[in-house]
Order: sequence, then C-alpha cells, then structure tokens
Amino acid sequence: MLAAYGPPRFNRGNQSPAMKTALASLFFFCATASHLLFAENFVKGDKVELIKDTPVYFKDAVLRVGKSGEQFTVLAVQAGTHRVYLSTQDALGKEIAVSTLDSELRKAGAAEVVAPPVVKKELHEATPEQAVYVVETKSGKGSAFLLQMNGACYLVTNAHVVASAPKAEFKNASDTTVISGGFVEVADDRDLVRFPSNSDKGLMLATEVKADENVIAYGNSGGADVVTKLRGEVLGVGVEKIEVSCEFIPGNSGGPILNEKGNVVGIASFLTRNTSMAEWIKTGTRFDKARRFAYRVNDGITWSRIPFKQFVSESTQVEAMRELPEFFGDALTQMLYHSLQSQISNPFPTNQAVANFTKAYNRAATALEKGDGAYFTQAALAKYNAYLKSSARTLTADFVRIIENTAKEQQFKVQGIKTPFFKKQAQDVVAELHEEAKYVTDNAKEIFGSDFLK
Repeated sequence: MLAAYGPPRFNRGNQSPAMKTALASLFFFCATASHLLFAENFVKGDKVELIKDTPVYFKDAVLRVGKSGEQFTVLAVQAGTHRVYLSTQDALGKEIAVSTLDSELRKAGAAEVVAPPVVKKELHEATPEQAVYVVETKSGKGSAFLLQMNGACYLVTNAHVVASAPKAEFKNASDTTVISGGFVEVADDRDLVRFPSNSDKGLMLATEVKADENVIAYGNSGGADVVTKLRGEVLGVGVEKIEVSCEFIPGNSGGPILNEKGNVVGIASFLTRNTSMAEWIKTGTRFDKARRFAYRVNDGITWSRIPFKQFVSESTQVEAMRELPEFFGDALTQMLYHSLQSQISNPFPTNQAVANFTKAYNRAATALEKGDGAYFTQAALAKYNAYLKSSARTLTADFVRIIENTAKEQQFKVQGIKTPFFKKQAQDVVAELHEEAKYVTDNAKEIFGSDFLK
C-alpha cells in the first residue's frame, strides 16, 4: 500500500553504512513477516541477473541504476506485486536488501528470452462468428477478435479488458484459448493489445471509415457470454477513434465494429457522458446521453512487445494508482458540499496518513452529529460554529498535504514503468493529483485565508 506522506527520500551521500543496513533489515523483516507467495520462476537462494539497465530500489526510494547482467541472490519474492527482494552488499560488506520487478530478472547465466517471430502463412477471411471471442478474467468479462495485420493473425482486445489478470480465457463456439504467459503487444497511444495467434483466419481491416456509414458492433454485451449484434452508424471520425451509435454496453469492450463489407473500422472501447456542460446547452441534443467510442486500428500504431508478466505487473500498478484520485475526489466532494455531515470510508487501511485523516474527519463529524437538532444558546452556537470552522480548516490543510505528498510519491513510481501506454496513464494520474491539490488549495484560500496551510 502507499504511504500518503511519502517514503523518505534516501540520499546515499548522507547515510552511514550502519543506517542503510538497519533500515534495510527493518524493511526486509516487514516484507517477510507478511504472508508472501513465491513466484514460479524465482525462489529464495536463486542466483539472478538483471535483463537490462533498470532502477534498483532500496525500500521505496531509488538506490541506484542497476546494470544489465549485474548479479544478485534472491531473498524473497512477493508474487502479488511481482516484486523480488534481492541481496547485495553495502560499503562495509554487510548484506542489505534491494528490490526490483521479476520481469526485469532472469536466472544468472541464462540466455535472454527473445519473443518468437510471428510466422506468416496464407490467411483467409473469417466470419464474425468465427472471429469474435468472449473474454473472462478474474476481474470481469469482455470481448476480443481475430484480426489480420501485417500478414499475420492476432487476437485483439482492449488493454483494460485483460489488465491485472495473470490469466485470461478467450472462448468462442469452436475454440478456447487461455493466455497466462508469453508475449503481448501493447499500442503506445491507445487502449489496445494484441496476442500472436496460430489461426489462419481473421477479420480484415477497412481501408477507410466514413461518417454516416452503417456498422455493427459484435461483442459480449453485459458479460453474458453471448455474442450480440448491435446495429448503428458512424457519427464521427477522428485520428485515433470514431464515435458510433451502436448501443454497446460493458462487456462489449474489445469487440469489433464492422462496416457493411464485414471489415473492421474500430474496436468498441468506452462510453462517456458530459456532466460538466450546462444543461441548457445539451438538453434535447444527443450530447445529453451517453456517447460511444471505438479505437481505430491502422498502420500508424506503434506496438511495444513485452512479456505478459510485465503487462500484468504494470497494469496492476496503474490500476492501484487510479484508486487514489478517485478516493481524493470522493473525499473532496464530501468536504466541499457536505462538510462534516457524514463520515467517509478509508479504502487504504495500511496508508497511515490517509487513516489518520479519515479518523480525525470522522471524529469531528461524529461530534457534530451529537448536537444535531439540539437547542443551542447563542454562546453554545458560537462555540459550535467555531469548532466547525477550526476542524474544517485543519482537515482541509491536512488533506492538501496528503494529496501533494501522494503525487510526489506516485511520480517516483512512474519511473519504474517501462511500457509507454502504462507510463502515460501513470503520468496522467500524477497530473490529476496535482490538479486536485491546486483546486482544494485555491478554494480553501477563499474560505480560510491565504495562510491556511501554515
């Protein structure tokens, strides 16, 4: 879990070897005291080496950049996070703990794993019934399909459909494919992934997309394990995506949007509804309702080929990061519009800063609830209002500090994410946290004064 006030930023120049050893020992004890699950590829005592130059972490701060081929001994493996705790030595020769991701390691002396080349073969056009799959992971269901690209067949879906899933099952009437390893290719600039396939049948890409043309969305609507056909038309065409009127819903994500020739014009991906626009502007227009978008697939996409294990690890990190602005946004709404009127929940119980904040907030809310509806003298009312303003000021200042420190902490974690698509998502989370902190600060200054953070 994350420490909202941020981990200490260790500087090698101002630490004594004894301090490093003590801190590392404490960290390693805390790590091994929990219920650790050992990953299949690495166990305690293994001799391992880095696949490439990569940051090597001491606790939660960068110790240094490890060099490709540098060797270590495995101390422990935490499979849930794909983090491996390694042995090295400090300046006095004493053992300390460093850590990295298991996707960045291999057994010492082993040859580097190279992705197998995609074997080109004679391909045939598939029907939607042959090409479209329903997808199931431990966290949900979606859609996928076989697509011909660059002389080969790929199983294509949205990245978010299989994100954080160590295993994904793809099924249609004639085939079941389970993916739990190997390689995946992730689009650098949009929510798409593709897996190499041995199939010689797949849908074909449309050569162009036109506004107003009729289309059909195929997919696992509602996760019901039934491939549906949803008719509509293209409402708008952009460089990376198109807007359609096909009424797809969750479960359709990753499914193909086909034109009348049966060729792919896009991949059903997300819905939006504008809640910030004034009602008088959008009422009575189609923009008052949900809008549906599909990502385009074309030759201009750059794909990053990575081990599936790395995909799972980085997508898991990004999903955990996304929970932070969601929590802060919910808490902010409560503070601005329902100040101390009800309690808030803490989704990060091991985050001490957040835990302290929610505890203090809920204590103040409880104290004010006890006086609700009671008769107040003028003196009691003045005391009540003073307590309310003082509590709100203190809690708001604490809230701003927590967001700012969390943003700094997450910016540090972005450095460890290598895949361009996930790195961009992680950077967006950091930017969102900074925006939230600024929004709260600007509003609080108007209420409590410019010095409320002091």
